[in-house]
Amino acid sequence: MASLDQTITVNVLRSPGGVPRGNFGLAMWMTHEQYSPLRAASYADINEVNSVYPDGSATRAAASTFFGQSPRPDKLIIGTKLGSVNIVPVAVNDTLYEVVINGITIPFTSDASAIVSEITAGLVAAIDAEGTIGPLTTTTDNGTDFDVESAGVLPFSLTIPTSSTDLLTAVHSDDASETVSTGLGLIREADDSWFVLLHQTVAKADILSLASDINALKKMHCWLSRDADDLVAATTTSTGAELKALSYEKTFGIRDSSALQDQRKDMAFVGNGFTRDVGQVTFKWKVLLGVTADAFTSTEEAGMEIKNINFYSDITMGVPMTQEGVVAVGEYIDVQRNIAFLESNVQLDLLDLFRQNDIVHIDDVGLLLIDGVLRARLADVVARRILQDDATLTVPTFEQLEAMLPPARTVTGIKIFGAPVDAVHFATVTINIEA
Repeated sequence: MASLDQTITVNVLRSPGGVPRGNFGLAMWMTHEQYSPLRAASYADINEVNSVYPDGSATRAAASTFFGQSPRPDKLIIGTKLGSVNIVPVAVNDTLYEVVINGITIPFTSDASAIVSEITAGLVAAIDAEGTIGPLTTTTDNGTDFDVESAGVLPFSLTIPTSSTDLLTAVHSDDASETVSTGLGLIREADDSWFVLLHQTVAKADILSLASDINALKKMHCWLSRDADDLVAATTTSTGAELKALSYEKTFGIRDSSALQDQRKDMAFVGNGFTRDVGQVTFKWKVLLGVTADAFTSTEEAGMEIKNINFYSDITMGVPMTQEGVVAVGEYIDVQRNIAFLESNVQLDLLDLFRQNDIVHIDDVGLLLIDGVLRARLADVVARRILQDDATLTVPTFEQLEAMLPPARTVTGIKIFGAPVDAVHFATVTINIEA
């Protein structure tokens, strides 16, 4: 079956891929924390996130930063790749220990001479014996602790109830058996409505893999820079340097030197900028809420600018703002977002035309229908200040089309030409003082 891209080809000098109409502000955070058994779920505010992700969760902290921006985002998709949970017990005599997996409470009671190895063995046996949970998870008893992982392709939810938080410590880690690329693909199968990807991992290999995936789509990708070499201009093997060398147009990073999970400047950056309409925002000069500005030397700032890494620092008199608002290749984030909006909507406008008519003939009448649909889209992007108002559309006449000798049932030679409406990032003022 022909895909949308095979049916309607749009060449905008830059992009392949596919995204639904009207989601160019919707973000998806990919986590390896196992608090939800769903590959993807939608959350309307931080309260909904907090009902699933407990205090101390990296996802809860990231979502709090995201929803804390102004204007406030109205939705966040949280996608889950497979992860692993390590649980460490504290031995207490004659005590009830509980683990909750996918909403089912798994109990074990220690005896009068409790030791850690007996508790780990007892909880592992109880999980394995539970008829609903056992087949979905794989447990490994390490003697002093135990691990719980998915037994298949679905994530799981594991929490420690309040009654056992002093007895059991759970640490959520990545499960290397599922790559980030595989996890992203499975999340997209569950929900592909989002436009910009963010992710918990800050590992260089993961960032490069996800950047490769996203740059083949009509989506964008924001990564968090915690690679120390990203600050060094001469280093060509840092994460930012390698992404720049790959000339990725849809990937952008922002520096965060804190290494704290509640300082997710990527979530603040996207939550602030992508909440605003296409054509109505630049990603430079933004004030981010809930995160602390970094202090960089001029040498470090020069290193990031050479590698096209965005950063958040004080500009003057203690006022922090984002710099420079660019993607890995050096183009501006807003320009790349606007291009994706135009390309996707041109495809879907024509698809709607084909669906709403029994037939669109290849003649001057049919070509006039195509002209009308695309002219309406052109007027829309001009009104949104995406293209300048002298942008033009050319649709061939039937006579011109015949001379082009196009493939069967294909209209070629349709062209939209226009320059983007740029944004002011710098200004030069000359002041003449007369004697």
